[in-house]
Amino acid sequence: MRTLPVYLSDLQLLHQLFCSEQEFSVYDPHQRLTGVNSQRKFFPSHNKVCFNISANGSGNFNEMQFYFGNEKMPDMKKFYYINNPDGTLRWIIPSDTNQASFLSLYNSGSLKAWMYKIFAKTIFSLGCKKIMMTGSFFMKPDLVSNVKRIYDIKEEEQFTVFTGTRGENRKIIIEINNGKQTTHFIKICFSESAKKNLQNEIDMLTTLNKYDFTSLSMPHVAPGKRSGTARLSNVKPGVSIPASRITDIHLKALTELYATHHEQKNILETAAWKTIENNLQWMYSEHPLINDMDEFKTRRIIHLLGKLFASLPVEAEVPVSVSHGDFTPWNMYMDSNRLYVYDWELAKNGIPMLFDLFHFVFQAQVLLHRNNFSEIKENIKNVLQTPAAQSLTHKYSIDTTLHYKLYLLFNISYYMRIYMNEQELLTQSHWMIDAWLDALQDITGS
Repeated sequence: MRTLPVYLSDLQLLHQLFCSEQEFSVYDPHQRLTGVNSQRKFFPSHNKVCFNISANGSGNFNEMQFYFGNEKMPDMKKFYYINNPDGTLRWIIPSDTNQASFLSLYNSGSLKAWMYKIFAKTIFSLGCKKIMMTGSFFMKPDLVSNVKRIYDIKEEEQFTVFTGTRGENRKIIIEINNGKQTTHFIKICFSESAKKNLQNEIDMLTTLNKYDFTSLSMPHVAPGKRSGTARLSNVKPGVSIPASRITDIHLKALTELYATHHEQKNILETAAWKTIENNLQWMYSEHPLINDMDEFKTRRIIHLLGKLFASLPVEAEVPVSVSHGDFTPWNMYMDSNRLYVYDWELAKNGIPMLFDLFHFVFQAQVLLHRNNFSEIKENIKNVLQTPAAQSLTHKYSIDTTLHYKLYLLFNISYYMRIYMNEQELLTQSHWMIDAWLDALQDITGS
């Protein structure tokens, strides 16, 4: 059986989730440990080890919490895992799970994603799930019981784990199921920025769930016993249809959301403008690039952001309301009547209207459909010409060009600041940078 490398960051994540109160130690006689700072040695100082990653089960330990290797450990619980393309953990699945419930953590409208889900469900139904797994490891049963106790998972409930997307806001998501269907998700944050975002989601959902929406649904949320945790209900409907393009249902949902709290504000007084100013001020100072971002494109974007910033009539009034903040196809489901939207961590009040609409189009066109900016621009134009969009813009007297410019300033400055601080960028981040550069050059005429 093949012996795979083991990433230090994955062991640290497992340690944080399952046994953070214990000493972090690694037994690695075959030098499988890899990743940032993996050259550090974590040999146990006694006859207990947290992680044994020897290939053949070597090591004379009275007790170990995890074992990554090729030997069977009959006294430990077996888990399968599926890796990201870069070799790090993505999903963790108990070996005795008979349903592909982890797919509830995988929402994408692309053909590739649809085919993957069909394949996974078929493989599980045939009892052949092992063939789609990257590998396996063993865990001490007490750790499973401990996690269930800490995060209020009932004894009869089963779970799978999504390890999150790397970055400063990374979080673990535990999918809870009753053996047949997913009922809840538990979010677990470790960094202060991630905890802040989660608390924002808790507060926003608590407020919005007081309203009786007809076209918009969202999760119910309960804060966890531990700081930086929350349990959210699964909003996926029994039968869903693709939500990868803006429809009248999306626009009706946004109209309902705007009705909860809206007002007219000078651009200078909006929450969005304050964020824009802070981001641009940070970007204007010297920040050497620490990843593979293109130096010319980065400086060009900063220059064009400044040009756009200086051109706006900051005393003008704009209608503002609640914004989801990450209104994308992979954060929602849809049926014939309603839009089911989750992941409200970046939601804010006092944001110029239509930000979510523009964001949806940019994200879907670039990341799902791999379209260039000319197609993004055409898609936005077509959406704004629909009767539902016309009704919305007329109702609140929205200057769509002005709001589009504000969106570009807000979104690009926010994410460029994040990207400039990342140690390593995803390929998709480079796609977005190219689209943003084209958008800024188009809107500024530069």
